[in-house]
Amino acid sequence: MPKRWSKLRSPVEDLFADGLRLSIHCTVIRTTRANDGSLVNVLGTFTVRLNGKVIWDFPKQFVTYWTAYPDGGNHYSYSVSDLNGLLREYLDTPKADLPEKKFARDYFSLTDILKAADRRLGLGRLTEYFRSNEQTWVLAVLEERRALTARSKPTRASAARAVHRGR
Repeated sequence: MPKRWSKLRSPVEDLFADGLRLSIHCTVIRTTRANDGSLVNVLGTFTVRLNGKVIWDFPKQFVTYWTAYPDGGNHYSYSVSDLNGLLREYLDTPKADLPEKKFARDYFSLTDILKAADRRLGLGRLTEYFRSNEQTWVLAVLEERRALTARSKPTRASAARAVHRGR
């Protein structure tokens, strides 16, 4: 029996760096083919938001009627269920294996976003790993992590004031 979405979402988001306002959303949309109430299709959407802005949107950014997948399937062969399975695989992967691991069914680089946000992986190591990456969503997450790190580091002046005040 599949897990409820919230039971999968929480452990994934718990891995994100402290203060990183990144969230994952899964939504179901019910449509009909002729908008006449017949043949209801249930479509899933999966989004990743950084500071409230959508930076990754499945299927909107990736799937059209003509999309073909590396496994030879078509637009019907990949779904939100596959993405949920990918999240489960990410959670089950040992930390030491994460940076270099290539997830076989990650056709849309979702795990790259997770790696960039994962607090268990150091920012220096991630910066080196993603050095040649041009995916805007990964770069946005890394930039936000750098900004969080810069804001949280005490400056010499603030450290000196704290010492002077006896803290």
